[in-house]
Amino acid sequence: MNLKQLQYYSLIITLFFLCTLIFFLLYYLRRNRTKIDRKKELSDWSLIFQPLQEKISQFSEILDRLNQGIWLIDTNKKVIFENRYFINLSSIIENNFNIKLEILKFLDNEEYSFELLFNFRHYLVTIDYQKSFYFITISDITTLKNLQNESIKQERLVYLGKMSASIAHEFKNSLAAIKGFVVALKKRANNPTTVLSIIDDINEEITFFYNLLQDYLGYAKELKISQDYFNIYELLNFIKNDIFHENTENISINMDSNFIIYGDKDRLKQVFINLIKNGLESGDNAFVRIWIESDENFNKVFIKDSGIGINEENKASLFTPFFTTKEGGTGLGLAICSRIVEAHNGSISFSSVKNEGTIFTIFLKKI
Repeated sequence: MNLKQLQYYSLIITLFFLCTLIFFLLYYLRRNRTKIDRKKELSDWSLIFQPLQEKISQFSEILDRLNQGIWLIDTNKKVIFENRYFINLSSIIENNFNIKLEILKFLDNEEYSFELLFNFRHYLVTIDYQKSFYFITISDITTLKNLQNESIKQERLVYLGKMSASIAHEFKNSLAAIKGFVVALKKRANNPTTVLSIIDDINEEITFFYNLLQDYLGYAKELKISQDYFNIYELLNFIKNDIFHENTENISINMDSNFIIYGDKDRLKQVFINLIKNGLESGDNAFVRIWIESDENFNKVFIKDSGIGINEENKASLFTPFFTTKEGGTGLGLAICSRIVEAHNGSISFSSVKNEGTIFTIFLKKI
């Protein structure tokens, strides 16, 4: 190998190493630049998310300070968020009762609210479904309940005052009527037919005053209910055939003969008797139809009559104590019905069309 060839090969080797060095240098620089770019990118994202994370943290702190329970869970019942109030409340177990387990029973409802008596306090629970999660709030309403009870007591005291005056007035009228009947009885003692007629009048007056006192006392005393499951068809059938046995052809009951509801049987019997009686008295030969419908939350009892309907000016006062359009009525029948249904955490409403009749609807919560 001559000198020129040696110089040629040396140049090639030098160029090869030089190219290799340049390649590794470029690779190194590119790699580091990528790292730098990624670090910069991460830094940029961090700058974007940091304020958001701070806001979320602040928002969580605010929710933790609320005097109200907040619980967010997904459709698989996995916890998304729960504030401190809810955590503390749900950690209490009373007689094998846990508030979390109770709430989970109602998750099939997209919007629902109910009251709970738990740990000697009243709570209002609301459930709101938002596409992929449930937003649940729990509020302590014990103070509100106590205020409502005080308000009801004050209202009842006002009505008791009205009752006292009304009882005195009616008692005076009844005594005067009975006294008149006794005087007439003495004058016509020798006429058996007249005597029997006067005795019937006395009995009617005594019955009226007895019923008046029953209504007054029923409204004045504190309402206590004792609930259990019972067959509503059997109860209504008993009312139809035993209490209104003279009007059985004017009463129709359309429901499953095995329909079971939850409530105070004796109290609800009082409600049904009152509404059926009103229906039968709502017009000449009036017909009363009773049926029941059910949804996820309520059993709804409908009592419809074919009477003359309710005048528009009387509708707003229908459940007001002492309001009556009946001659000799106490004005407490529907007020007592409303109290009984409300004591079941239900409600009562009506719709009426002049000369077409009236429908009363009783909403009873399912248990």
